[in-house]
Amino acid sequence: MLVNNAGVLGKMQSLEELDLEDCLATFRVNALGAIAVTRALLPQLRKSKVRKVLHVSTGMASIADNSSGGAYGYRMSKAALNMASKCLAVGLRGDRIVSAVINPGWVQTDMGGSGAPTSVVDSAKGILQQIDALDVEHTGQFLDYKGGTLDW
Repeated sequence: MLVNNAGVLGKMQSLEELDLEDCLATFRVNALGAIAVTRALLPQLRKSKVRKVLHVSTGMASIADNSSGGAYGYRMSKAALNMASKCLAVGLRGDRIVSAVINPGWVQTDMGGSGAPTSVVDSAKGILQQIDALDVEHTGQFLDYKGGTLDW
Protein backbone atom coordinates (compact mmCIF):
# COMPACT_ATOMS: atom_id res chain seq x y z
CA MET A 1 0.00 0.00 0.00
CA LEU A 2 1.32 3.38 -0.98
CA VAL A 3 -0.16 6.72 0.08
CA ASN A 4 1.29 9.69 -1.77
CA ASN A 5 0.57 12.56 0.60
CA ALA A 6 3.22 15.17 -0.23
CA GLY A 7 1.88 18.51 -1.29
CA VAL A 8 2.57 22.22 -1.31
CA LEU A 9 0.18 25.11 -1.78
CA GLY A 10 2.48 27.47 -3.64
CA LYS A 11 1.82 31.17 -3.91
CA MET A 12 -1.78 32.34 -4.00
CA GLN A 13 -1.68 35.01 -6.70
CA SER A 14 -3.86 36.65 -9.30
CA LEU A 15 -3.28 35.85 -12.95
CA GLU A 16 -1.49 39.15 -13.42
CA GLU A 17 0.93 38.42 -10.55
CA LEU A 18 1.32 34.69 -11.24
CA ASP A 19 4.86 33.43 -10.61
CA LEU A 20 5.31 30.70 -13.21
CA GLU A 21 8.44 29.36 -11.53
CA ASP A 22 6.44 28.85 -8.35
CA CYS A 23 3.77 27.05 -10.40
CA LEU A 24 6.44 24.73 -11.81
CA ALA A 25 7.82 24.03 -8.34
CA THR A 26 4.30 23.26 -7.10
CA PHE A 27 3.70 20.96 -10.08
CA ARG A 28 7.00 19.14 -9.42
CA VAL A 29 6.02 18.33 -5.84
CA ASN A 30 2.29 17.72 -6.22
CA ALA A 31 2.18 15.82 -9.53
CA LEU A 32 5.62 14.62 -10.55
CA GLY A 33 6.71 13.75 -7.01
CA ALA A 34 3.87 11.27 -6.59
CA ILE A 35 4.63 9.66 -9.94
CA ALA A 36 8.34 9.39 -9.11
CA VAL A 37 7.60 7.70 -5.77
CA THR A 38 5.08 5.34 -7.37
CA ARG A 39 7.52 4.39 -10.12
CA ALA A 40 10.31 3.80 -7.58
CA LEU A 41 8.08 1.52 -5.48
CA LEU A 42 6.38 -0.28 -8.37
CA PRO A 43 8.46 -3.47 -8.06
CA GLN A 44 7.45 -3.77 -4.39
CA LEU A 45 3.80 -3.01 -5.18
CA ARG A 46 3.77 -5.77 -7.78
CA LYS A 47 5.02 -8.25 -5.14
CA SER A 48 2.65 -7.06 -2.42
CA LYS A 49 -0.57 -8.75 -1.32
CA VAL A 50 -2.09 -5.28 -0.90
CA ARG A 51 -1.83 -3.49 -4.23
CA LYS A 52 -3.23 -0.04 -3.59
CA VAL A 53 -1.92 3.41 -4.48
CA LEU A 54 -3.83 6.35 -3.05
CA HIS A 55 -2.87 9.90 -3.95
CA VAL A 56 -4.00 12.73 -1.70
CA SER A 57 -5.53 15.33 -3.99
CA THR A 58 -8.03 18.08 -3.23
CA GLY A 59 -11.55 19.09 -4.07
CA MET A 60 -9.92 22.19 -5.55
CA ALA A 61 -8.69 19.96 -8.41
CA SER A 62 -12.25 19.26 -9.54
CA ILE A 63 -12.82 21.10 -12.80
CA ALA A 64 -16.57 20.50 -12.48
CA ASP A 65 -16.67 22.11 -9.02
CA ASN A 66 -14.47 25.17 -9.56
CA SER A 67 -16.67 28.14 -8.77
CA SER A 68 -14.05 30.33 -7.09
CA GLY A 69 -11.10 30.22 -9.50
CA GLY A 70 -7.62 31.28 -8.42
CA ALA A 71 -4.97 29.08 -6.80
CA TYR A 72 -3.63 28.38 -10.30
CA GLY A 73 -0.50 26.41 -9.47
CA TYR A 74 -2.11 24.34 -6.74
CA ARG A 75 -5.28 23.53 -8.68
CA MET A 76 -3.42 22.69 -11.90
CA SER A 77 -0.84 20.52 -10.14
CA LYS A 78 -3.47 18.49 -8.29
CA ALA A 79 -5.57 18.13 -11.47
CA ALA A 80 -2.41 16.75 -13.11
CA LEU A 81 -2.02 14.34 -10.18
CA ASN A 82 -5.60 13.20 -10.75
CA MET A 83 -4.85 12.49 -14.42
CA ALA A 84 -1.66 10.66 -13.51
CA SER A 85 -3.62 8.47 -11.10
CA LYS A 86 -6.18 7.70 -13.80
CA CYS A 87 -3.34 6.76 -16.19
CA LEU A 88 -1.86 4.49 -13.50
CA ALA A 89 -5.27 2.87 -12.99
CA VAL A 90 -5.43 1.97 -16.67
CA GLY A 91 -1.75 1.08 -17.06
CA LEU A 92 -1.51 -1.08 -13.93
CA ARG A 93 -4.88 -2.81 -14.21
CA GLY A 94 -3.18 -5.97 -15.52
CA ASP A 95 -1.09 -6.07 -12.32
CA ARG A 96 -4.29 -5.66 -10.27
CA ILE A 97 -2.88 -2.49 -8.72
CA VAL A 98 -5.58 -0.03 -7.70
CA SER A 99 -4.85 3.66 -8.18
CA ALA A 100 -7.19 6.38 -6.94
CA VAL A 101 -7.11 9.94 -5.63
CA ILE A 102 -8.83 11.22 -2.53
CA ASN A 103 -10.03 14.59 -1.35
CA PRO A 104 -9.10 14.88 2.35
CA GLY A 105 -11.40 17.86 2.83
CA TRP A 106 -10.39 21.35 3.92
CA VAL A 107 -8.34 20.31 6.93
CA GLN A 108 -7.08 22.19 10.00
CA THR A 109 -3.37 21.94 9.15
CA ASP A 110 -0.63 24.49 8.58
CA MET A 111 -1.71 24.55 4.93
CA GLY A 112 -5.48 24.55 5.54
CA GLY A 113 -5.41 26.95 8.47
CA SER A 114 -7.16 26.90 11.83
CA GLY A 115 -10.41 28.11 10.25
CA ALA A 116 -10.79 24.98 8.14
CA PRO A 117 -13.95 23.01 8.98
CA THR A 118 -12.39 19.52 9.10
CA SER A 119 -10.20 18.24 11.91
CA VAL A 120 -7.11 16.19 11.13
CA VAL A 121 -8.62 13.28 13.07
CA ASP A 122 -11.88 13.30 11.09
CA SER A 123 -10.06 13.54 7.78
CA ALA A 124 -7.66 10.75 8.70
CA LYS A 125 -10.49 8.49 9.89
CA GLY A 126 -12.36 9.04 6.64
CA ILE A 127 -9.28 8.41 4.53
CA LEU A 128 -8.55 5.18 6.41
CA GLN A 129 -12.14 4.01 5.86
CA GLN A 130 -11.78 4.72 2.14
CA ILE A 131 -8.45 2.86 2.03
CA ASP A 132 -10.03 -0.17 3.69
CA ALA A 133 -12.87 -0.18 1.14
CA LEU A 134 -10.58 0.46 -1.85
CA ASP A 135 -10.56 -2.36 -4.40
CA VAL A 136 -10.38 -2.87 -8.16
CA GLU A 137 -13.85 -1.40 -8.73
CA HIS A 138 -12.57 1.93 -7.36
CA THR A 139 -9.48 2.14 -9.53
CA GLY A 140 -9.27 5.42 -11.39
CA GLN A 141 -11.80 7.20 -9.16
CA PHE A 142 -11.77 10.58 -7.40
CA LEU A 143 -12.82 9.63 -3.86
CA ASP A 144 -13.94 11.84 -0.98
CA TYR A 145 -12.89 11.23 2.61
CA LYS A 146 -16.59 11.33 3.61
CA GLY A 147 -17.38 8.52 1.17
CA GLY A 148 -18.49 8.53 -2.42
CA THR A 149 -16.77 10.17 -5.35
CA LEU A 150 -16.22 13.67 -6.67
CA ASP A 151 -16.74 14.92 -10.20
CA TRP A 152 -13.58 15.38 -12.20
